[in-house]
Amino acid sequence: MAKKSVSTEVDSYIYIKESLRTLGWDTRNPEVVASGQVYTQNQCLSNPEIKKQLNLDKPENIVKIRESVLWVIEAKRSHAQLDQALFEAQLYAEKLNRSDLFQVNFISGVAGNDHDSFLIKNRFFNGREFVPVTLNGVETSGLLSPVQVETILSTRNPDISNAKIDERLFLTTAERINEILHLGAVNPHQRASVMAALLLSTLSSTTPNIEGTPMVLINDINARVEDVLRRQGKGEFINDIKITPPTTTDNHFKLRQALVDTLQALNTLNIRSAMRSGDDWLGAFYEVFLKYANWAQDLGIVLTPRHITKFIADVMDIQANDLIYDPTCGTGGFLVAALDYVKQHANETQLARFKQYSVFGIEQDSGVAALAVVNMIFRGDGKNNIQEGNCFAKFLEADVKKGIPTAEYINSFPEKPPITKVMMNPPFALKRDVEKEFRFIDQALKQMEHGGILFSILPYSLMVKPHTYLRWRRDILLKNNTLLAVVTFPVDLFYPVAVPTVGIFVKKGVPHPNNQNVLWVRALNDGLLKSKGKRLPNNKVPDDLESSKDLLRAFIRNPAYPTPNMLQFQKAAPIDFNDSALELVPEVYLDQSLPNEQEIMLGLEKSLRQTFAYLIKIDVAQLSPEQPEKVTTQSVSSVRWQKFGVEELFKLEKGHFHSIAALNEGEYPTISRVSDDNGFVGFYELPEKAKVIPAGTITVSTVSGDAFVQPIPFIATDNVVLCIPTEKYEHLSMASRYFIAFMIDRGKWRYSYGRQCYKKKFAKTEILLPVTAAGEIDEVYMENLVKNTTYWPFVQTAKKGQVRK
Repeated sequence: MAKKSVSTEVDSYIYIKESLRTLGWDTRNPEVVASGQVYTQNQCLSNPEIKKQLNLDKPENIVKIRESVLWVIEAKRSHAQLDQALFEAQLYAEKLNRSDLFQVNFISGVAGNDHDSFLIKNRFFNGREFVPVTLNGVETSGLLSPVQVETILSTRNPDISNAKIDERLFLTTAERINEILHLGAVNPHQRASVMAALLLSTLSSTTPNIEGTPMVLINDINARVEDVLRRQGKGEFINDIKITPPTTTDNHFKLRQALVDTLQALNTLNIRSAMRSGDDWLGAFYEVFLKYANWAQDLGIVLTPRHITKFIADVMDIQANDLIYDPTCGTGGFLVAALDYVKQHANETQLARFKQYSVFGIEQDSGVAALAVVNMIFRGDGKNNIQEGNCFAKFLEADVKKGIPTAEYINSFPEKPPITKVMMNPPFALKRDVEKEFRFIDQALKQMEHGGILFSILPYSLMVKPHTYLRWRRDILLKNNTLLAVVTFPVDLFYPVAVPTVGIFVKKGVPHPNNQNVLWVRALNDGLLKSKGKRLPNNKVPDDLESSKDLLRAFIRNPAYPTPNMLQFQKAAPIDFNDSALELVPEVYLDQSLPNEQEIMLGLEKSLRQTFAYLIKIDVAQLSPEQPEKVTTQSVSSVRWQKFGVEELFKLEKGHFHSIAALNEGEYPTISRVSDDNGFVGFYELPEKAKVIPAGTITVSTVSGDAFVQPIPFIATDNVVLCIPTEKYEHLSMASRYFIAFMIDRGKWRYSYGRQCYKKKFAKTEILLPVTAAGEIDEVYMENLVKNTTYWPFVQTAKKGQVRK
């Protein structure tokens, strides 16, 4: 047996200081640094007033909250001494409170060591006595943050209700716990279940037997978990939420330390109170864990971000009399969001009934289903109707229990579908042999009553792909149901999984009326930014979801609701059933914004600068051209704009060969679908049957929609659309073509990897161009703007007729 290291109070010193720093305190000595807030044991007597009151006594730490407010922390080396540490902290506080210069409002006792973890109790002086500090009604188990301390001082109330959680600290700790479990030799597939077991073990008022042997600790945790699950009527999940000791005895102590360190991290976060807050922090934990789990990604499990589940529950306006279903519930994010929304809008009796009779979910992976059960238990709902299994083999039938409408699971098609609202995020079909996402929608709709509302997150491509997907959209979705709204979500929503997504709102059982408006919303921002591998709130980023929330909620109730047309952001418009592709995404229906003067000039400057850089790269640039005089141009505000179909201006062709892989290097600049260097991918030989395309041709990438004027002759692959001027516009100058290419490029927001800019699709493009009073394209205006750019002289004097020798 490994020898247990001797613990000392030095462990406590280090732990306390690191914890305070992590929580946001300035741990430097206040006598040395003006902004410092933390005295260590050997520093506190350097303050004359503290020394005067304590004489030679020294607590572990004194925190300077304000000039006149202090916090005393006392530490002991074993868990059994926690009350003693708190008692001694109070004695120090009573001595210090004799001073007229400050008062100790907080005391804390810390007991433990690195091997056995640390236990903490916090107290607040209410003017008469020191009373426990609680968050959301649960006594704190970690040290306090500056925000928590200031909240208590301002309210004079030691219980912080609806306590906000430090999201950065929470997610950083979740990542650290993942690393702890990795070092403890916990299999990635078992990691989330181990976390679930540890979380359930914290529900007890007493802590697990941390000071025992590895098997004593494991058995204690498992016994606590089994007790909780049986009391909550979820005994079938006992085998899914348990800790299994390693087969190798040598690893028992590694696992024990990992369990101890994880419990310590959870206690530091005040995890029990966090789970009682209005946010699904347990789901956020699971997001972080499953991010590293290959098995979850293989199953297409991509957990829905918590701010999205909350947003959808709000838009769907979940009521206490709704029956909610998620056939692919994962860790229960949507169901938790529904519970929290009802909690805010219902009384206790309604909430209790909703928890017991109205929340249903199925999850195919037993381990993930167990996490959903734990999630719901922490929300105070142990009677939930979450099951592990195949949602295609289970159905929900209307039922009544104790006079309350509810549902029960059956094994055949329901005669009376009971569900009023569905919120779901089906597994993404990342492999060809995986179930298509729309089948999950069809199955969910079978459980819904007529007129019920379904929301689902889907891969963007499902709403634009041809063949099977088109037939589903046309012959099943719209033929049998009404599409109410479609929202394009931010491209990084599921980071690090790179799957562009949309959210759809559907009314069950009412064939889509041809002339009924659909609300199309393009929400590119959700108030979060990527930071060190995570997406975190950032007040510098707009939140398009929040901006559209009220409109979405109103429109889903009434599709005739008046909707302002916000260019490139939102629009209410009927589906174009004449569109043979029947693409059901906002990028098809939203209107292009008019350009402003700054946008045009900056955009043209960028375009010409990039072209010049390309000419330098291929060594055909003239570096000392004559500088023409600037010309006067009219203000953009006085310009008349008119839409032109791209095929009015150009004959569209694809490039002439498919791949460069079989080509030898040669003399011809080769343009492909890439979005930089004018689409240039190298110099290659002229393939058989390919053509050399003349300078001045505009090329458009079939992937991104990036448009470029090609300043010299070139060859092109077939993933480039060639824009060859029609006879009417053959005369267009090179400068005019740069302007037109810029205006084409302004529309590339409609395209992405999810909806690529293929020739047939691009042919429907309309371009805004300036026109004269007679309605003709204003070539003079276009030319003058381009000729006023910094790099036009360099571009126009390029050796256009040359290719590499």
